[in-house]
Amino acid sequence: MYSPNYHIKVKTKQDEHFNFVEIIRTLLSNGEVTSMNMLGHDIRVWQEKQGFEDVNSKTFLVRCGLKPSAGLMNTIRELMGDEIEITGDEPPFTIRMLK
Repeated sequence: MYSPNYHIKVKTKQDEHFNFVEIIRTLLSNGEVTSMNMLGHDIRVWQEKQGFEDVNSKTFLVRCGLKPSAGLMNTIRELMGDEIEITGDEPPFTIRMLK
């Protein structure tokens, strides 16, 4: 039965939020130490494969429904602090998944 108050919202790439934690886990899944710069590169490549033209870490955070002002490294620390290790007192920082 049709209800005038019922409608279906179709998600588009503009309003779809991606799972930040799962994407980062996948990108770091080899368990090796990598630089934050390389992780940023991998994120840009991932976005390109999704068909996005504007590819950078701030846009990635927005697409995941997160605040871009926090920055990629701080967001990873906040959401995945018990799963990852970030080392370095200044750039270049390194990151790896903990076992």
